[in-house]
Amino acid sequence: MDGAAFSEVRNLAAQDIPAVAAMFWRMFKPAHTKLPASLADYLSELYLDPENSTDIISQVHIRQGAVTGFIGALPLKMILDRRTSSRTQDGDLAFCSSIGLSENRD
Repeated sequence: MDGAAFSEVRNLAAQDIPAVAAMFWRMFKPAHTKLPASLADYLSELYLDPENSTDIISQVHIRQGAVTGFIGALPLKMILDRRTSSRTQDGDLAFCSSIGLSENRD
């Protein structure tokens, strides 16, 4: 099997944000518009903010060194019996906020 066919899924890192922003813009942009620089800043703040630090981390799919997919996870707080919690007995809670795939899925 050719090594180029292998891919990996790993935690989102700061160096992935420009590719994630470009992927997000391709999927949701208004027609004939350019990627705003502020989008990368926003996504970095949203998904890499240390204030949201939990065991739930957004993931990227990497193929041939390029980001080809993204799953954005945001931790959620929950109120149960008038107590606020961001954890359950079994672990953290999260909401999958974004899923993206690159157009080139060869």
